[in-house]
Amino acid sequence: MTDIEREQSDPFDFNLRVKEVKPQPTRGSSSENSPDIEPTLPVIQALQQYIADKKHVFLVGQPGAGKTKTLLRYLLELVEQAKGDSSAKIPILVQLKDYKVPSDDYSGIVHLIRKDLEESWGLSLELAEIQQYLFQEPIFLLLVDGLNELSTSKEAWKDIRQFWDRCHKRQISIVFTTRGLGYRNLGIKTQLEIQSIAPKDRQRFLEERVLPGDRQKLQGWLNRARQSDYTPFVMWMLTTVCQQVNSSSQLESFSIGEAFREFVRLYQDRLYEEGRISDEDGEEWVPRLENLASEMMSDERAENFVISRVTAIEIIGSESLLNNLIRHHLLVESRGKGEIVFCHQLLQEYYVAEWLRRNLPDFLKDENSGKRFQHDYLNYLKWTEPIAIMLGLPEITETHAIKIIELALDVDLMLGVRLAGEVKPQFQEQTIELVSVAKLFDEAEVSDWLQIELVGRTRSKLALPKLRQFLKHSNIDIAQRAVAWIGFLGYQEAIPELLKALRHYYPSDDSSESVEIPFKVQEDFIVTIRGMTYETLNNLGDNEAIEAWLLERNSRKVREQVADALGRFNTEEVIRGLFSSLHKGVKAAAVPLGKLGKQEVVPELIELLQDPSQISSNNKVIDTLVSLGNLEIVSQLISILKNINDYSHTDFYFKNRVAIVLAGVEHQAMASYLPDLVKLLPTEVGEQVSWAIDAIQSRYGFYNYGIDQQAKEANNLGFEYDFIRGFYEDIDKVIYQIQENPELRQNDTEDRLTIDIVNQLRNFGYNASHDTKSGGHVDITVRKNGFLWLGEAKIYKDNNYLWEGFLQLTTRYSSGDSNQEHGGLLIYIRDEDASSIMEKWQNYLLEKSLADYSFRPCHIRSLAFISTHRHERSGQAFHVRHIPVMLHFAPKDRSGRRRKESP
Repeated sequence: MTDIEREQSDPFDFNLRVKEVKPQPTRGSSSENSPDIEPTLPVIQALQQYIADKKHVFLVGQPGAGKTKTLLRYLLELVEQAKGDSSAKIPILVQLKDYKVPSDDYSGIVHLIRKDLEESWGLSLELAEIQQYLFQEPIFLLLVDGLNELSTSKEAWKDIRQFWDRCHKRQISIVFTTRGLGYRNLGIKTQLEIQSIAPKDRQRFLEERVLPGDRQKLQGWLNRARQSDYTPFVMWMLTTVCQQVNSSSQLESFSIGEAFREFVRLYQDRLYEEGRISDEDGEEWVPRLENLASEMMSDERAENFVISRVTAIEIIGSESLLNNLIRHHLLVESRGKGEIVFCHQLLQEYYVAEWLRRNLPDFLKDENSGKRFQHDYLNYLKWTEPIAIMLGLPEITETHAIKIIELALDVDLMLGVRLAGEVKPQFQEQTIELVSVAKLFDEAEVSDWLQIELVGRTRSKLALPKLRQFLKHSNIDIAQRAVAWIGFLGYQEAIPELLKALRHYYPSDDSSESVEIPFKVQEDFIVTIRGMTYETLNNLGDNEAIEAWLLERNSRKVREQVADALGRFNTEEVIRGLFSSLHKGVKAAAVPLGKLGKQEVVPELIELLQDPSQISSNNKVIDTLVSLGNLEIVSQLISILKNINDYSHTDFYFKNRVAIVLAGVEHQAMASYLPDLVKLLPTEVGEQVSWAIDAIQSRYGFYNYGIDQQAKEANNLGFEYDFIRGFYEDIDKVIYQIQENPELRQNDTEDRLTIDIVNQLRNFGYNASHDTKSGGHVDITVRKNGFLWLGEAKIYKDNNYLWEGFLQLTTRYSSGDSNQEHGGLLIYIRDEDASSIMEKWQNYLLEKSLADYSFRPCHIRSLAFISTHRHERSGQAFHVRHIPVMLHFAPKDRSGRRRKESP
């Protein structure tokens, strides 16, 4: 337990509070079982309360909000309780950053439980024993940290979901933490969001932990910051920084990225002054940590926040330097596992931001590079925080900022909006203007809701004047949305306007809301009528009508409860009985049938979704549709949203319920519906659609489905066939061998070079030939099982000469049919700087306006790239890999020059 206690060595308590995040309103939902709690609760008290009720809890907070610290505090309290109570559950901390897909029949979570038992409790148990104590004789309370740090692999999520389902059925309580709502919440109903540090607690921190001379400086930064910037990690970091900066104005001008930079510099300076590191150590640290952080976050790595010690040494280049970084707590090594992590995820993201900043000129130097930046970085959620931090660094120019926002808006509207508010304040007017003039889908008119959402998501102070315009909107829902965003942003300048709005809307008329009315049916029989509006009550009129209404509601409820009870028995007799009831008009029978996997009840479930009066709780219908989760349901629900005006007979919240189902479905193809959903953002269902979009993006880890597909094609070289990928790896090996002795190749002709490549491919076992007839004499032909790969080879002279070879390949030799979708252009380069030559060739092709042309980098070999265009003969996509062969030989040393000159 010593490591955990060390984590808690700082006794300051920020009195963090949480607020339960309720599902979006779904009229007709029962609220009888909702816990009667305050709007916010102290976080530990809230966890105790919900765990005591055997509930699963989803603890949500932004980076640095204190999620892990909270779990550690809760763990220590549970340990103290367990010391005096032999019946108390044993708390187990599971760090998902250490998760690995299991190779045996046990869940990866079970493996992590064994790890914690060994390291924290000194207990060594077999996996079978742990499984027994989890499910047969439950003695554990699981605290699972970092759901957002879990790999996005299907195998990992399948394992986690199956484990959670098993715990859920046995009422085994679990607390999960993650960064953001909308992330895969596993269907957990209780979601607690950590709130920003309250003003009184910030003030208490200033008085207790900050020297009097530094308080004014830190207070100035806090007054300028957004409410969302008030997290324990940031407060602690800024306290360290403000002790060293010279003036309040210097600190106030810092972005989060600059504050991180100063914090790291101060830490290194302190180590240097104490004689614990040398100047050379400090100079080495920064670039090596930047490379390590970015490599750990690369798309090609499944676990983005953990790396093996061996790989870390390869990246850093020195075992002694790695040990030094671990010794001084910037990196952490798990005991006995040989795995390396950063001491805090925010610190890793800062170093990634510096790496991005250092490489930004290359990312933005031309149109091709910009597209690669979109494909490799902007489109993936895990890069969003580092990019946001980078945008606030002083080296980022206005040109850089505007270009990045333009690229981001092209990837995803909401991504561009988010980043527009992260640039330095002096650039925000320009970037927010980019947002306001961003082209929408089919030039659709921007709804009032979307206007508010766009400016609000910038989280910029410049958003306030635009939001104020909506405070007196005739539609109260629009006004409420504007108020919500102003309150979330938390800028003090908004207070006068909010006070005006309070006076404008007070008192409010709630007569149309659902109410609970005590009603006297008989002399000694008083019931509380729930789910009725005053309007309904007036329409019913006399006591007899009201009594009949109550009787029918109660009868339906009893029938529904019977159907639910029967649904627990998956027998033919029960299923026949439920279908019989369904056909007799008991619509609620569709729910247990749906839970038993009967897809044929989907029409009745959607009918229940439309008419909440036929069932006691909409959540039962929503959960059932989510559990069925097939694409036919998804298509129907999206069609409903597209044609929502055809459903005017439904209640106001019908579209909410539809969107909640879409947000919950976890079918592997859900991401393919993102383009359809994004097109609905400017419509009247835009708000509801945004919930589904956020959930799907969080689940899959990217924003733009089309760009993700292109990136995956690039990763797989655009081909589904393993043969093609293996072939390209082998032809690269042949080329690497030829490039080893360029001095011997200076007089070789195109044919001589190509024949040598063909012969070596034959040695690899390929059916390869040279000068085969296929619409002409093809330089390289490779055949396998009816599949035909064609290659044209050219010695580089200029781009016009290469263009002739490209035309030969694509318009003369290849048919473009299904067995000839792929080809290659080999470019023999005797000039220097092959990278520039290939880049200029890329740009040349862009200018040729080929039909449906696109290109992507080749992840096997960085100098190569792959182009795709519509084949003139077949009308289908045709892929060409452009492959450089570097034969430049111009040695600068004396003996090398003599060797070049010798015959």
